[in-house]
Amino acid sequence: KACLKRYKVKRSQIKAGFLETFVKIFEKSLKEERITIPLMKTLEMLMSTNYVTEPELEPVVTQIHRFTVKENQGTKSIIKTLAAVDLHTSLLNYPQVC
Repeated sequence: KACLKRYKVKRSQIKAGFLETFVKIFEKSLKEERITIPLMKTLEMLMSTNYVTEPELEPVVTQIHRFTVKENQGTKSIIKTLAAVDLHTSLLNYPQVC
């Protein structure tokens, strides 16, 4: 039982590191559509497949939400807006974030 608990903790830490990498890329590339649009689409796919289900990942999901909002402030790009809407729809699984 202890081994299983350790496995779950390690697994969520790996996922947190993986998602934090996306957050760092997002932060460095704000307002660069050629990077942020595919990034939002990729994150949306991860969120919609329930890859991120652990409550420990909530801070990272909150950062993703924050950067998505920043990225789309004042945009006139319909493609970027659609990518953001898709990602925000997937984030509805996390009511504490939205």
